[in-house]
Amino acid sequence: MAKAASAKKVTTSKTKKLEPKKNVKTLKASSKSASVKSISKKVSKVSDTKSKKQVASASKKIAASKVKDVKKVQTKSAKTEDLKVKSTKLNIKAKDTNIQAKSQVKDNVKGSNVQLNKSLKSSKQDKVINVSSKNTSSKVVEKQEVEKITSAIKPNNDSTLSYTQLEFYDNIKAFCGLEKRAQAKEICDDITNFILDALSKGYKVPFLGLGKLYVRKTKARIGRNPTTGEIVHIKAKSRVRFAPAKSLVDFSD
Repeated sequence: MAKAASAKKVTTSKTKKLEPKKNVKTLKASSKSASVKSISKKVSKVSDTKSKKQVASASKKIAASKVKDVKKVQTKSAKTEDLKVKSTKLNIKAKDTNIQAKSQVKDNVKGSNVQLNKSLKSSKQDKVINVSSKNTSSKVVEKQEVEKITSAIKPNNDSTLSYTQLEFYDNIKAFCGLEKRAQAKEICDDITNFILDALSKGYKVPFLGLGKLYVRKTKARIGRNPTTGEIVHIKAKSRVRFAPAKSLVDFSD
C-alpha cells in the first residue's frame, strides 16, 4: 500500500511539473493564432481597401470610356448631320443649276422661235403686201370698169311686180357699183341689224328723203269685240310706225 501511495505521489508530482510547460505552449500557440488572426484581419482590410480602390479606379475608367464613347457617338452624329446638310445643299445647288440650265434653254428656244416667227411674219407680210398691191391694182382696174346704174331693174314677176331677195340684192349691187352680190347682201344685213337695234332702244330712224321709223307705245285700254260685243281688255303694246316724208306724200298724189 505504501508503495502504491508513493507511486501516486510521484505521478501527481510529475503531472504537476508537466502542466506549466503545457500551459506555456498553449499560451504561445494562442498568442501566435491571435497574431495570425490580427495579421489576417489587417491583410484582409488592406486587400479590401485595395480592392475598393481598384473597383473605384475601374469604375472611373469605365465611366471615362463611356463618356468617350458618348462623345464619339455625338461627334459621329454631328458629322453625319453635317454631311446630310452638305448633301442637301449640294442637291439644292444641283437642282438650281438644272433649273437655270432649263430656263436658259427655254429662253434660247423661245428667242429662236420668236426670231423665226418674226422672220416668217416679215416674209408673209412682204408676200401679203405684194399680193395686196397686185390685188389693189387689179381691183382698181375692175372698179373703174364697174359702172353704177341709176334706174331700177324690172322684177321678173310681172303680175305682182315684187322683188325677190336676190333681185333686191342685184339692184343694190348695181346701184352701189359693187362687184358681187355677197357684198350687197352684207350691206343690207348690216342696215337691217342697225335699224332693229335702234328701234329696240326706242330711237327714231330717219330714211333721208323717204320718212322716219319710230316706236309708238299704246296704253292698256278696254275694247269691245265687234262680232260678239263682249268687253275685251287690250294690253299695252309697242308698235313700229312709219311717218312718210313730204316727197313720198307728194309722190303718192
